[in-house]
Amino acid sequence: MKTKMEAIEEELKKKEEEVDDLEELNQALIVKECVPFKIITDKEGNTKENLDEEDEKLSTLKIEFGDEIYTSVTTTFAQMKGDKNQW
Repeated sequence: MKTKMEAIEEELKKKEEEVDDLEELNQALIVKECVPFKIITDKEGNTKENLDEEDEKLSTLKIEFGDEIYTSVTTTFAQMKGDKNQW
């Protein structure tokens, strides 16, 4: 028979796993919410998605955290955009 302490530890472990899963989901939703791309159509009617450098969230990021973080984030967005499975 399990002691009360073992039962509590097991329950805690389950809760920690749930929290980890929810944190991962939250991060995925944040990334999905922030899509700083704009669609540009050329004279021939071809469309292309470019990073919107005037995006409010990106501008705020650059002001609050500086160029290094801004560049890292925009590079990551560009890489994710290259992988169609991410979007």
